[in-house]
Amino acid sequence: VEYAIIINANINLRKCKLIFRIYYISESYGIGSSVIQVHPGGYKVVWKDRANSRNKAMELHWNTAIHHEGYLYGSSGRHTGGADLRCVELKTGKVMWRQRVNERASLLWVNDYFIYLGEYGRLMLLKCTPQKTELVSQAVPVDKNGRQLINYPAWAAPVLADGRLYIRGKDRLVCFALDSNGTNR
Repeated sequence: VEYAIIINANINLRKCKLIFRIYYISESYGIGSSVIQVHPGGYKVVWKDRANSRNKAMELHWNTAIHHEGYLYGSSGRHTGGADLRCVELKTGKVMWRQRVNERASLLWVNDYFIYLGEYGRLMLLKCTPQKTELVSQAVPVDKNGRQLINYPAWAAPVLADGRLYIRGKDRLVCFALDSNGTNR
């Protein structure tokens, strides 16, 4: 199955996510997003952002959207100053909400919460639904001397494995041991 994807830059940073024969495709260089449904012998465009519209559903840069119960959650924006968190309905492309954060970020879904890693090292715990986003807590982790642990660019997605949260910044990998409630030990 071939599907033409228009590229509007000399850098190819589009993201593609497969969800039950539905592909979500997004990029931040002016094209925006689209959803196609693949079937034997072809595909159908479910929805697609208009080429010249400023109102794109989501414009992923280096991060990946999280799909949960028919909705996509992600950090939209090519540049730090214009970045926001968004919730987009997968089947329609409707933006359910947007929250200005002024930094690009990666998300990790854990036990009905999102762990947010901002590109400047800010960590947030968020409770997100299709109706709203709620900040549970936030921190910029520092070492015993007060120096920031996670430095720009923190573009790698956070990883949770065996009760440990791994965060990668410019010059180091930081590991946080979490207890069963998801709090730092």
